[in-house]
Amino acid sequence: MAKNRLRFETDCLNCKHVVEERFCPNCGQENTEIRITFYHLFTHFFEDLTHYDKKFWKTIIYLLFKPAAVTRAYTSGQRVSFLPPFRLYIFTSFVTFLLISLFPADDAKTAVTKVKNKVEQVVPKLDSLKIL
Repeated sequence: MAKNRLRFETDCLNCKHVVEERFCPNCGQENTEIRITFYHLFTHFFEDLTHYDKKFWKTIIYLLFKPAAVTRAYTSGQRVSFLPPFRLYIFTSFVTFLLISLFPADDAKTAVTKVKNKVEQVVPKLDSLKIL
């Protein structure tokens, strides 16, 4: 059982259903005061990486087509339906950097070789200009 205190209000923040006990009988969201700590984020990080259900796709679709709706819903307490923003950020950053490292751009490779070639051309000229 969670250590968070129960809310005094009896309406569910997620679906507005009447909550008589700790959990909403309609959607399952816990009716406690919301206080997310760093420890909570850290312990659920790896679980969230592997247990995306419809929340991930629903959040992505809403962010693409109705970004303000996600923000309003999340800040008003409707958190069960969407992926938490920090976890979404960490996941998308991880996927982005993984894809960049697995599939580097050809332009980046050619740019690096061009710079190396220019350095190799300039270094002998600089060496010849040295005065002893």
